[in-house]
Amino acid sequence: MAEKAIKATKEQKASLLSNILAIIGFIIVIVIVIWGLLYAATMSRSWFASFFSNKNNSSNTTSPATVSLSSIAGLLAADPKPSDEKTSVGLPDLSVQILSEGVIDPVSGNIISRRTTSYSDVVAVKFDITNNGSASTGPWYFTAELPTLPAYTYTSPAQDSLAPGSHIESTLRFAQVPFNGGAFTISTDPSNLVLESNEGNNTASKNI
Repeated sequence: MAEKAIKATKEQKASLLSNILAIIGFIIVIVIVIWGLLYAATMSRSWFASFFSNKNNSSNTTSPATVSLSSIAGLLAADPKPSDEKTSVGLPDLSVQILSEGVIDPVSGNIISRRTTSYSDVVAVKFDITNNGSASTGPWYFTAELPTLPAYTYTSPAQDSLAPGSHIESTLRFAQVPFNGGAFTISTDPSNLVLESNEGNNTASKNI
């Protein structure tokens, strides 16, 4: 009887150990399955995002791969340039000119004056916006027509007021430019929200 009892106890312990191991194994399987589902969901979300992004690239409202703007404001060292028309007293006069353009060297970060050779080349255009008038501009903004595929219009955030004789030099960077280039057009105060003495110098354009 004692031997049977000992044997039964050993069998119970072995059965209990087997059950514990089975439960542990089951928990491990559940953890692996949950991790797999989460990973699959993450991959699917990225895939769907890229899928819809590719679809949106066929629309003219889709932004290029990279669009960034950097600006430096300051005072003109020389006297403000005269307007084509006689400047009215007490009015601002926004004017714009394109200073340079080219492709950014991925190693040095410098702007190289050449056309794009790859769809992923990052193009940079440097331009200067000046208040040639005799009054501050108040808040204003500018737009840029980018020669990208598809074509894209960049609208700047609201810009700080420019005092008479002050200017802001900006560099706009973007990609997805075709090999044959295209026209880059920058317009200050395109909606004519700023009352100016001269509205004829608010746009500059250049083939890049």
